[in-house]
Amino acid sequence: MWAEDDLYPGVPSLQSNAEPINGNVYLMYHGTSQTVAQQIKSRGFFPSEGGMLGRGVYLSRDLNKASRYPLNRPHDRVVIRVKVNVGKVIKINYQGHPLQKTWHDYGYDTAWCPPNCGMVSSGLEEDCVWDPKRITLIDEIPPCLQSTEDPVEYKIYTMFYGTTKEDAEKIKTIGFRQSGGIFGQGVYLSRDLDKASTKINHDVPIQQRSVLKVKVNFGKVIKIDNQGHPMKENWHDRGYDTAWCPIKLGIAPSGLDCVCDPRRIAVIDVIRPKLFVFCPGTDMWAEDDLCPAVPSCLDSYIAPIEGKVYRMYHGTSREAAVHIKVNGFKRSSVGMLGSGVYLSRDLQKASKYPLDLPENQRVVLRVKVNVGKVIKINYQGHPLQKTWHDYGYDTAWCPPNCGMVSSGLEEDCVWDPKRITLIDEIPPCLQSTEDPVEYKIYTMFYGTTKKDAEKIKEFGFRQSGGILRQGVYLSRHLDKASTKINRDVPIQQRSVLKVKVNFGKVIKIDNQGHPMKENRQDRGYDTAWCPIKFGIALSGLDRVWNPRRIAVIDVIRPK
Repeated sequence: MWAEDDLYPGVPSLQSNAEPINGNVYLMYHGTSQTVAQQIKSRGFFPSEGGMLGRGVYLSRDLNKASRYPLNRPHDRVVIRVKVNVGKVIKINYQGHPLQKTWHDYGYDTAWCPPNCGMVSSGLEEDCVWDPKRITLIDEIPPCLQSTEDPVEYKIYTMFYGTTKEDAEKIKTIGFRQSGGIFGQGVYLSRDLDKASTKINHDVPIQQRSVLKVKVNFGKVIKIDNQGHPMKENWHDRGYDTAWCPIKLGIAPSGLDCVCDPRRIAVIDVIRPKLFVFCPGTDMWAEDDLCPAVPSCLDSYIAPIEGKVYRMYHGTSREAAVHIKVNGFKRSSVGMLGSGVYLSRDLQKASKYPLDLPENQRVVLRVKVNVGKVIKINYQGHPLQKTWHDYGYDTAWCPPNCGMVSSGLEEDCVWDPKRITLIDEIPPCLQSTEDPVEYKIYTMFYGTTKKDAEKIKEFGFRQSGGILRQGVYLSRHLDKASTKINRDVPIQQRSVLKVKVNFGKVIKIDNQGHPMKENRQDRGYDTAWCPIKFGIALSGLDRVWNPRRIAVIDVIRPK
C-alpha cells in the first residue's frame, strides 16, 4: 500500500510495476536464511540451478516479495539489499513462455516477471539475473520487531516513523531529534508500517505524508511494564539506551519503543502512500470521474465525439485476460457489428461476459479508447451494420435501448486494436456468501454523505466503533452500502464510495461468543468478517482494521 523512495541517487526506486530498462541499475532485494546471508556476504551470490525461470539468482524490486523467503522458515529470514545492472531484459509474463527457462541462450541477462501476470502465486514481481557479477551487495535489512517480541540488547532492528513529507526530508538531511512523551525525551518509533502511518496527523493530506523506514541499534534495553515503574522517565540516567513496554499493559495499548540517542537510528527508506485512482461504473448510480485525462466514465447515453478518448470496459475470461495483457487485443471475426473489438462504456454490460462463464471466472479489463470516426448503428438491418469500416469509420456505436442489444445497454465496436490502451483489471466484488481469500484485493462499497466522501478522497478513511470494535465497516454490494446512509440526508447529498481493499490476514467471526470477536488485531488479523444470519449481523459484516488497506476507486452519486 506504500511506495518507497530510494536513498541511493544512482539507483531507481521500488517501482516494481514499471518494466526495467536495458542497461539500467536497480535496487532489488533477496530473501534468504541468516546462515546463507553470511555466506553471500563472504563469497557473493551463487546462481540456483533450478527454478521457475531456470538457472540464475532470484531477486525482486518488491521488498514484500523478498521478505517471504525462505517460505518454510519465517523466524530465520534475512533480506539482503542489492543493486543490479540488469543488462538486456526479457519479459516472461505467462506460464509456458517459449523462452521461460532458456532466455540466457538468446542473449538476455535478466528475466522479469511483472506483478499479477500469473507466474507468481503472490502476484508480486520477480527477477532472475544470470550472472552474479551484475549484483552488488549494499547491506542487510534487519528484521522487524514483532508486536509481542522482547528486543534483544545491542541487536539491530527495522522500525518505522510516521511524519510529513517535508519533515521526512529534514530528517534525511540532519537526522532525528528527541521529543517528549510518557518515557521522557527520546525518539518514539513503531514496529510496523501500518501503526507508524496512523501516527501522522489526520489533517495532513495523504499526498503530504511519509513513513521513514529505519534501522535501530537498541543498545542496552529496559522493559517498562507498569505505570509505577521506578525508571519510567529516568531510564537513560541509569545507562539504558532504549525503553519499551509490551502491548496492553496500561501504558500504551499498542506497545511503545523509545530510543534516547537519535544517532542510534539510520534511515533506510522513505515510504510514500500510493494513491490508487481508477474509474469503473455501475448500473443504478452515476459516477464522478477521478481521472481527468479521460472523459467521464459512464456517459453511455451520450454519442461519443469523433477523435475523443473514452474509458471503456471489456468482459472476458481470466485466461483470455492474461493473453490480452501480453499480446494486446485482437479483433473478433464475427459479431453483431461484424469484425472488431467489442467494448462498452457501461461496466454493467461488460460484467456480463462471457455469458457462459460463472461470475467468479469473469474478468473486466478497463481501457481507454481513441474512438476516431464514429457511426451510430441504432437498428437491426442498418445498411452499414457490418460494413461500416469499409466506409472510413473507426468505431460503431449502439446506443442504449435502441433494440440492438437484448440487455438494452450500450455497446461499442472498435476496428483497430491499436486504438485501445489497457489501463488495468478491476478487482472482483465479494459475493454475499463468499469467504474472502487472504491477501486478495476485492471491490467493496461504503455509503456516506457527499461532503464526507470528499474528505475521505483527500484524507483517507478513519476507524469507527462497532460490534467488532475499531475499524472501517464496508459493504459487499452497492445497494446495501446506499442503505447505510442516514435517511435524513437528502438524496442529492448522498454518495457511495467504490473502493478496493487488500484483505490481508482474515478471521471469520461466526458466533457471538467468538474468543477473538473484539481483539482480532492484537492477534495479527487485518480483516474480520461474519457470514449472514449468524446472529451478529443479518446481512453479514466485513470490517477492515487499518484504513490504509482501502483505496478509493470512485465516488458514485444517486441518479
